Amino acid sequence: PNGIDITVPCSSSDLYYKPMEIIQAQLAEVAIRVTVDKTDNNAWFEVVLRIGAYPFQVVTFSSSVADVDYYYEMFTSDGNENFGGVNIPELDAAYKNARSIVEPEARTAAIRELQRVMGDMGIIIPIYQNNKTIAASKDLQGVVADSEGVYRVSDWSWAS
Repeated sequence: PNGIDITVPCSSSDLYYKPMEIIQAQLAEVAIRVTVDKTDNNAWFEVVLRIGAYPFQVVTFSSSVADVDYYYEMFTSDGNENFGGVNIPELDAAYKNARSIVEPEARTAAIRELQRVMGDMGIIIPIYQNNKTIAASKDLQGVVADSEGVYRVSDWSWAS
């Protein structure tokens, strides 16, 4: 009834700090008082990636591969990049199952189950997506973003 107080480390970069300010304001509405420990990137990386001392975090990341398996190391209990200390047996099992299937329809079903577990547990809560815009001559061909929103200049060519 009196709410709670927590301290969250945050990079001083606007990419991290601006969203954290919004989250801080929203949590205050439900009596969760967040003190943001704004630090330079080096100190933030030390606390978040090496020490893992935080109640929640705003991070940005993307995958160069459009496959949830890319995040295995981040979200399984034995993952080498499990900086958040995620230890959820149901999630480990869902990942193990999805990784063991090669038949496309069955793997899609397994990945949907994996995503359900991640969603139910609140492992990742997407808060925004950067827009990637580009302007090009109508005669420039191949200006199409891949599944990760990356434009590859090597694919561009001029109409002959």
